[in-house]
Amino acid sequence: MRNGNAETWQQLRDLGLKNDKRRKRKQNYYDALAFATDPALIKKTLAHRPWTDRVCRRVVRSFWLSKVARESDRPDLVWGICQSETLRLCWRRSNALGANTYIPSLFTFFTDPNRTEELRSFASTHLSEAKREDRSKLAADEIRFRADLRKRLIEQVGALK
Repeated sequence: MRNGNAETWQQLRDLGLKNDKRRKRKQNYYDALAFATDPALIKKTLAHRPWTDRVCRRVVRSFWLSKVARESDRPDLVWGICQSETLRLCWRRSNALGANTYIPSLFTFFTDPNRTEELRSFASTHLSEAKREDRSKLAADEIRFRADLRKRLIEQVGALK
């Protein structure tokens, strides 16, 4: 799906829908959707919501948004969508521990160090005080690590040219 188009996306989704009794196979088809890089297909993938599917819901629900953020390499797009109705759905389906870890975990896929302030702001408003600092710090550290790694990789590629 990394270089797939709308037709490929639809074929994978249809195969996932058909494999109603084969949980692992169904999961593989749905997982493949997360690799889309086209913003329109990413939005379609997030709207698909396989966690409403009886066979996949428990496994997929917890990891779907994170999986799409990571595999599409577009955490910005996923985060933008999460701030709307999807976010409310995730929070309703999450326990207290999950609510304090879920959103900060989405931030770990960013490579822009400026996102750490956005995370702190979000955490101060939405996360419980007990875990706010821990989770925000871990995610902020991951953002800085990814930003530094990305910078070094770009420099190395430039040096090879």
